[in-house]
Amino acid sequence: MIHKLASGSELQDRVAEMLEKVGMMPEHRTRYPHAFSGGQRQRIGIARALIMQPSLVVCDEAVSALDVSVQAQVINLLQDLQQELGLTYLFIAHDLSVVKHLCDRVAVMYVGKIAELGGTASLFNAPKHPYTRALLAAVPNPDPDVALDATLSGEVADPGNPPSGCSFHPRCGECMVHCKDHVPKLAEFSASHQVWCHLYGDNSTA
Repeated sequence: MIHKLASGSELQDRVAEMLEKVGMMPEHRTRYPHAFSGGQRQRIGIARALIMQPSLVVCDEAVSALDVSVQAQVINLLQDLQQELGLTYLFIAHDLSVVKHLCDRVAVMYVGKIAELGGTASLFNAPKHPYTRALLAAVPNPDPDVALDATLSGEVADPGNPPSGCSFHPRCGECMVHCKDHVPKLAEFSASHQVWCHLYGDNSTA
């Protein structure tokens, strides 16, 4: 209605169709928010985003407030809709298991800057940045033979007043002298796997 894309019976038809796409009933459009569960509200949020027929959808912590079983349902729905509608998702999350399951490429960010960027399999199987390794090590793993050994100390830096040089250096167990004064440059391991860290490439001799 705001964008004047439909009115009257066409509007009602489009709303009904989109509700059905996300697993809801057309008659649900007349209900109030308090009548829905958390999972249903998330489906409605997805429907509201998709009814504008976007090609890119930003999903900011889209499943973080849901219990595990409902998370799985919403993730499967997002994947089905992606295939059906040809969507691209920018998926922002702290749950690495969800990221691994849903994403094709992953950017690990620290204090507002990308620390490592790569294909999901490459980044999860061979993480390069100490922060990425620490994040993955924090995920419980039933097999101690494949668990990564990395720990973090200290607190996350203030994004408004980040440390000099590499912003991660106060917490990094592999910090070197030049990490404190020089911003790391891009180091490429492949065309699809990149890291910003003094441990690699030209950074190692900065």
